[in-house]
Amino acid sequence: MKASDQTRKVWEVSRLWTAVDGVPHARLVNQHETLMVSVGTLNDQEFFVAIPVMRNEP
Repeated sequence: MKASDQTRKVWEVSRLWTAVDGVPHARLVNQHETLMVSVGTLNDQEFFVAIPVMRNEP
């Protein structure tokens, strides 16, 4: 979840990769929206906050 987002949207990491400049990135999805951010930004709690996820997998 974005730290400053008042709508409290939950973003899911859909892909991780290393860009040509060597910086690791993540693709985040939320319904019909997509964000691409560096993994460093994703790990910075001033930008994103991790939330517990409950999955219904067997």
